[in-house]
Amino acid sequence: MKNRLIKICACLVGTLTVLSCLCVAFTANAAVLPEFTVSDLYQVRPGDTVSVEVNVNENRGYCAGEFLLEYDPSVLTPVSIARGEASSEYFASNTEYGNGQVFFAVISEELMSAEGNVATVIFEVDDNLVVYGGAIELSVNSLVGNISVGYGLNSVRSTVNGGDLYIAKEITVPAEKLGVFADSNGFVLCGTSIDNMIQSDISKNFASLTTKYYSANGTALSAATRLTTLCTIKVTSGSRTNTFVVSVKQDVDGNYKLDGEDAFIAGLVASGMLTEEELGKAQSNAADADGDGDVDQNDFAIMEANGLK
Repeated sequence: MKNRLIKICACLVGTLTVLSCLCVAFTANAAVLPEFTVSDLYQVRPGDTVSVEVNVNENRGYCAGEFLLEYDPSVLTPVSIARGEASSEYFASNTEYGNGQVFFAVISEELMSAEGNVATVIFEVDDNLVVYGGAIELSVNSLVGNISVGYGLNSVRSTVNGGDLYIAKEITVPAEKLGVFADSNGFVLCGTSIDNMIQSDISKNFASLTTKYYSANGTALSAATRLTTLCTIKVTSGSRTNTFVVSVKQDVDGNYKLDGEDAFIAGLVASGMLTEEELGKAQSNAADADGDGDVDQNDFAIMEANGLK
């Protein structure tokens, strides 16, 4: 009886040891799954051709994978998909996989452990766009490991859907090129001087489109009115209407004056009593008098000096 118990215990110890090794192997394998990323495409122009790269990092090896890129078909048209240097010779793709989707797959008899570009998808951008903010997202439908030894990877460690796509038409007035950047509620149109922000000059950028202008409180503005911070512009192209909030350097409160009130608001931000997020992008851009990307004491000093003139 004693010998039998010893044998049972020995078997249990052996089984636990094997299970422990398997758990360690599984945990180690799970910790080193490949990471696939989409290249960041922050800004392109309407009518451009743009390359979207899918890359792999921290790759300890996989044998096959199926991938989908999702995009806005009203903005982009896929042209081609090319195999990357970190892929396999066995590469399949389909630019017409579904509405707003392209597909590609890679497969190899041996582990693929190279890092870098897996595939590049070429898109054409609609040339009628004014502005657009969106993303190109990656999904990995399946990813498998070394087929010959039979283990599979059911999911990747991390898929970074970082393909932020921002499309903006170049907008100019005679004295300057106006900046355009995305905001949570639309887009911000940035100028450096109220004197340059003349409606008729801005409208020339949208000759074939419907353009309407409003004050900060929503009142329609006459064609002769100059624009300043917190005025809005609505530009309609087909069924798409884009809204711009105007931002003019140093006129933070939008009263058409560069005065002590603007310096006061900048000072609140610089001292931490008001955040740029609370102020909003249009006004925080206006408060950034020196254009260095931060609202600080330097901006307060510049606007304070203007207020004393």
